[in-house]
Amino acid sequence: MNTPPFKNVFWSICLLTFILCVSCSEDNNTNDEPQTDVSDIILALQVDEIETLTADFIIAAFQIQQASEVNRTSERLTDLPNCINVTIMTEQNSREIKLDFGSGCATNGHEIRGSLNISYTINPDDTDIVITADSDNFYIDGRLIEGTRTILRELINGEDAPRYTHTSNIQVTSPNGFVAQREGVIIRDWVEGYETADLSDNVVEISGNWTITFPNGNEHFYEVLSALRHEYDCPYFVSGEVLVKRTYFGGILDFGTDECDNRATFTFNDGEVRDITLN
Repeated sequence: MNTPPFKNVFWSICLLTFILCVSCSEDNNTNDEPQTDVSDIILALQVDEIETLTADFIIAAFQIQQASEVNRTSERLTDLPNCINVTIMTEQNSREIKLDFGSGCATNGHEIRGSLNISYTINPDDTDIVITADSDNFYIDGRLIEGTRTILRELINGEDAPRYTHTSNIQVTSPNGFVAQREGVIIRDWVEGYETADLSDNVVEISGNWTITFPNGNEHFYEVLSALRHEYDCPYFVSGEVLVKRTYFGGILDFGTDECDNRATFTFNDGEVRDITLN
């Protein structure tokens, strides 16, 4: 017996409706999935850690060199790790410092190679100094760091405590070819340890805002809500809060309260809290 034409049409419509419903459901799941995916945030934190460590070396080299000249000591950057080869070129009002990490320098839990080139000009009538730093075949934990930083050193309110304002545009390439671009302005207020040449007692508070862009087009915007406390002998921020805005979601990244650990939390805008383990 032949099936009436209207029944064929009916079942065709049902089948089409079912396919469309499944397709819509899959699309919705695809759109919902990024709402709770924090993998990009963890990758962004790795980029932040690399940038913070790089800034540590740049500022330490500048600060120790300045202190050695003011105090007329002969130490000349001896407080930097022994595996770093330091070259200094001195002109009347300018300095060039090269930090060469060689083919591998293990320090503060990281494996570093390549070099950082630092330069600045001294004006005896001005307490503000502009420092420029670029990298040459510079790697941290197998990640290639490229780009230039401009850093303004100020003495806040005439006090000895320095403030360093970083304007940077860097690119970080992982061993697997994954590329992240980081651009922004970071303010580092040195709150402890600036009186000594010993790096281990250095503590800075970080504020500012920056963006990190990934190859898939996802862009993170960061704005510090509560100063990030960075202690030189801890590879993680020990406290502070950051507002995060991402392509699909936003929230607050919280590093806790004054404990050196690899834990943080991310609170989504809808109130969901996710624990994050930092690498």
